[in-house]
Amino acid sequence: MGVAMDLSRVAVTIDEAILTFAPPLRLSYDQLAGLIAALGIRPVGKRQEPRRGRPRLTYNLEELERLHAAVAPWLEAPRQQGRVTRGMPMASSEVVGLTIDEALTVLNPPMTHRQLAGLIAALHIRPVGKRPQPRRGRPALTYDWAELCRLHAAIAP
Repeated sequence: MGVAMDLSRVAVTIDEAILTFAPPLRLSYDQLAGLIAALGIRPVGKRQEPRRGRPRLTYNLEELERLHAAVAPWLEAPRQQGRVTRGMPMASSEVVGLTIDEALTVLNPPMTHRQLAGLIAALHIRPVGKRPQPRRGRPALTYDWAELCRLHAAIAP
């Protein structure tokens, strides 16, 4: 007989949490740490490691499992290869590209710029184009609006 474990009381470090995720869809340490920072997930405690040094923060395993389940579609979906380059064409007519600031005005419940930018960086979501700025400066990157909506719907609860 299997014994059901109450995950709401289990506190784990980021490294330990990664080991509990399903092997083909594991987040990297940097991805999980970035998601935790972007979403403002609070640690539940600290654990002193056997070696000398600072104690490591621990997080609620149940909360990290829910987060992993929410972002799993981005881990298994194929991503655009390469980087955004200077000669990158603007987004095609099929893809609606919005900048982070534009997306923030439409998302409900609202997120901060830092949260959305952190999620995009942690999940390695690639831009679909660039939009020139009205004033001088670097063009703003645009992201697929449909992908940002799916991400927001998964993360918002």
